[in-house]
Amino acid sequence: MKCIGGDDMAYKSLYRKYRPQSFDEVFGQDIIIKTLKNSIKEDKISHAYLFSGTRGTGKTTVAKIFAKTINCLNIKNGKTCNQCLICKTINYDEIQDIIEIDAASNNGVDEIRELKSKINLVPTICKYKVYIIDEVHMLSTGAFNALLKTLEEPPQHAIFILATTEPQKVPSTILSRCQRYDFKKIIPKNIKTRIEYIAKQEKIDIEESAIDEISKLCDGSMRDAIGILEQVSSYTNKEVKIKDIYDVTGTISNNEIVELIKNITSNNIEKLMDFIEQNKSSGKDFLKLAEDLMLFLRNVLLNKKAPKYFNKNTFYDKDLIDEVSKIISEKELLDILKEINLLLFDLKKTTNASIMFELFLFNCISKEKAIEKIENKKKESGIKEDEIIKETTKDQNKSSEAKIQIDEIKKILLNNTLYFANKEELKITKEKLKNVEKHLISKKYGLAASILIDSNINAVGENYALFTYKYQSMVSSHECEILKIESLIKEVCGKKMKTVALTVEDWEKLRPKYLQLKKEKKLVELKEKNIDKIMEKSKNDNAVEIALCDFGKELIEVEE
Repeated sequence: MKCIGGDDMAYKSLYRKYRPQSFDEVFGQDIIIKTLKNSIKEDKISHAYLFSGTRGTGKTTVAKIFAKTINCLNIKNGKTCNQCLICKTINYDEIQDIIEIDAASNNGVDEIRELKSKINLVPTICKYKVYIIDEVHMLSTGAFNALLKTLEEPPQHAIFILATTEPQKVPSTILSRCQRYDFKKIIPKNIKTRIEYIAKQEKIDIEESAIDEISKLCDGSMRDAIGILEQVSSYTNKEVKIKDIYDVTGTISNNEIVELIKNITSNNIEKLMDFIEQNKSSGKDFLKLAEDLMLFLRNVLLNKKAPKYFNKNTFYDKDLIDEVSKIISEKELLDILKEINLLLFDLKKTTNASIMFELFLFNCISKEKAIEKIENKKKESGIKEDEIIKETTKDQNKSSEAKIQIDEIKKILLNNTLYFANKEELKITKEKLKNVEKHLISKKYGLAASILIDSNINAVGENYALFTYKYQSMVSSHECEILKIESLIKEVCGKKMKTVALTVEDWEKLRPKYLQLKKEKKLVELKEKNIDKIMEKSKNDNAVEIALCDFGKELIEVEE
């Protein structure tokens, strides 16, 4: 005869081992717990519930506790006894009357029809047969329709608990037949209390600052917090320091964030590139880095805009936030936050996270602070303000002139590529460019190779090539590294080519116009005057270099 609970020696993950077994043990969902307990006390149990909320907030746990409570043989004031046969059997996941269904892998109409065919069977030992359908939004349309008929006329012994992280995807016909409970993210204070308790029980020696960091990183998910604790305790053999949290989770400390912000505001490119290389080599997650930077800067902005509110609430590293507040203006903060927002969007879709982060840093430091520079020059050199303004205007005109020159270059390159376009040359070049991957570890061509891998080559003719990229940031990256890229192409293809880069969206707009011009034989070769001269100049001329890294932002018009 098998003992209830199976093998007591089998290892259990901490989040399973410390999963709450009663309503009183659930953290952070007080309103939901109180409502469910009262409904049980007053015997007002609905036939269908919808539990919605982000991951790790207790939806499935509360569903199981609810199922156990309504079936407990010795229930008192809405509390389970945890001693009767049903409670013990449920605790060891060996009950047949509580059925858990994962809608992510059982989302077809056949699975729901099978459920319908068995639902009329009376429970084996329980009063109620409870169906917990996790991630219910994953069900197909047919499955939802089949479930709807069951929810309309369920047998008295059947109760449905639907759990989902995306309630907006659940049909309104289903929602209207359920009592809905929205689970909130768990506040850091409650997460900290629980982590301290588990660490004590498991004899894990952990710094308080490390617990604070876990509470912040888990983003309101108790399960994630316990998972991080378990992972880092295995890594450190149960002696956890704050640095271990950063190593395991791929994040960085607030001290490092402050240093990064200082280097951005001081335009220290060398240290910014060192930051990228160090974090790339240590395997840091650049998406997490961006999220951490955004959170920190958000707190800095809040400290500036609403200091009274800020001081009333608990924030991490108040001293560091005050330090950054003194060296950065509100406008700079908002500009950087806007850039981070764009970065986060790109990072979720790219395979070159480090390059995206590099481009973000370049965008941040390339924003000129003209007024600040004028004031600094006035103080340092005593030069009259109108002379400085004249000098600044001269530099801006020089940059604008270079921008016009670069636009002209791009128009010539694109026009000539399509004028000479040849399908056979395109096929041959595509095949040869497959060898670019071999240069990813090259010190000389590594960056150029990683950029080209994300491209699609659309046209080749004579000594010209057109490349397209999904994002404008990658087009800018191509243009900033254009000399290295063309040198790499010569190395791989054995042929010197001038390249032009566009976004896929821009190319789709331009392509019909060029094809029509070529069909009507109105597309003519444009002379390459000044291309090599300007390209060579860009090595030494900062204004042209800035324009070169920026000239892809405007759509090109074709001269007929």
